[in-house]
Amino acid sequence: MSDTRFVFTKNTSLPFKTQCSREKRNKEALQQAVLLGLLTQLHTIDVERPLKKSNVTEQIPKIISIDFGNEIFEYDGFVRDRFKSYMETDYKTEQERIKGLRLFNRNIQVFSNNYLMDLCTENGFFFNSHLSKVSKNAQRIEYFENIFYKGKLVMSVFDIAEKGSMLCKYFSDVVKIHKHTMIEVGDKNIQRILGFSTDSTTESSSSLLTN
Repeated sequence: MSDTRFVFTKNTSLPFKTQCSREKRNKEALQQAVLLGLLTQLHTIDVERPLKKSNVTEQIPKIISIDFGNEIFEYDGFVRDRFKSYMETDYKTEQERIKGLRLFNRNIQVFSNNYLMDLCTENGFFFNSHLSKVSKNAQRIEYFENIFYKGKLVMSVFDIAEKGSMLCKYFSDVVKIHKHTMIEVGDKNIQRILGFSTDSTTESSSSLLTN
């Protein structure tokens, strides 16, 4: 059996604890890049450059809105409103405020991952997945190892790492010149990276808007 412990971390000379932390963050970024890539084959998505650029871990752009065909879902506003209590709390110390901001960002990241998975599932994808450990203050993120489309295996964990990295680079290039960019449905560059295409449909996904 292949060792998948450090599939998402390229620098294997790091101290073990640092490598584990990088592996976790890269895994989350790369699998979300794959999810975003899959969704661009189904919907037009408005994205924005991340506020801060990371030099040590992978990143994906911030999702602003998703065009479901019959309506445009203002995704960023919806998610921020969902977790706004973390930002509106009157913290007593700067340390508490920083912790609240960290939890705000973490919950947005976890929600985004799980929500994108739900959208993909509604459109014929299936994931071999498991939930992260229970956290006192944050939602549990869903990790996946294999992706199936209409019953056929289309990506293994190694594909997710490889294609996710390629997608992160592509998304980074897309928002490098223009901070705000529309990724049109059926983007051919993304389709080539994924290595397969889908039959675009926008009818079922909007049922998840307020769930």
